[in-house]
Amino acid sequence: MFIFSRGNDAEALIRYAQALKLFSDLNNRKAMASIYNNIGNIHLLGERYEEAIENYKQSVQSIGFLNLKFEKAIDYWKLLKKSLKKLPKFKK
Repeated sequence: MFIFSRGNDAEALIRYAQALKLFSDLNNRKAMASIYNNIGNIHLLGERYEEAIENYKQSVQSIGFLNLKFEKAIDYWKLLKKSLKKLPKFKK
């Protein structure tokens, strides 16, 4: 699922929230994980790192970390690490 395009983040976030409600009602955890991941990507590109991290966490929790494919888990971890390094309180 890929809705957002740069420049219209607000509209994309609204549509993702609507889709999230629908898939939550259907208990489609795989779709929910994808939506949370995409919301995280929007926040990451907008340099809203804390929001990105929260959505990546929700994505992983939606389907359970152990159910993720190994490669996908690594991708989430790399994005999370990259985001954490950019936060002032995590810089060394």
